[in-house]
Amino acid sequence: MIHQKKKNRGLTFVFSLIPGAAEMYMGFMRNGLSLMIIFALSIVLPIVLRLSDVFFVAIPITYAFSFFHARNVAHMDDDEFMAMEDNTVWDEFSDGRMRVTSSTQRKILAAVLILCGLAALWQSAESLMWELIPDIWRDINPAIHAMPRMVIAVVIIIIGIHLVRGKKRELFTMSSSELGQDAAERADETKRAESAGELKEAVSDGE
Repeated sequence: MIHQKKKNRGLTFVFSLIPGAAEMYMGFMRNGLSLMIIFALSIVLPIVLRLSDVFFVAIPITYAFSFFHARNVAHMDDDEFMAMEDNTVWDEFSDGRMRVTSSTQRKILAAVLILCGLAALWQSAESLMWELIPDIWRDINPAIHAMPRMVIAVVIIIIGIHLVRGKKRELFTMSSSELGQDAAERADETKRAESAGELKEAVSDGE
């Protein structure tokens, strides 16, 4: 049985340059192996499926995630480090810390698979068009070839707008609740002041 423990910081940093290696060096074998698989798939899938170059952006994203994941694990305090379980990376997103449900994970995976399938289908259709109508396709291919990037750009913009609107709604909700709390506090202070005034009047009348 492999026991997890913190090891030499210098070697941990060196291994963190290799996705998943630092986690395995510290004893989290499943965690490190899952990171290695994700990073390898981010390289292999676009090549094997002949996906658009846009999908290669997954390589630096997964690499950066792996690097900072290793650094965060290495810099945990002793209690957090000992409490960490040797789970796969995707299991980390299903616990209470990340607040991502298993149904959300399935939706994300389904969206990724559908996107990869559509990209592979698009590449196959392009190759077929080159065979069937080479002269016509040569003229319209530059515009057609740019469409996937345009679609992805539009989707990214829509997601960004949605996130900004969600943040604004969250801030508005927080501001409204804070205003409500302030109003309630002022009302309580007014009631206390009125009660104190009535008490003084009662004492004065008694004298």
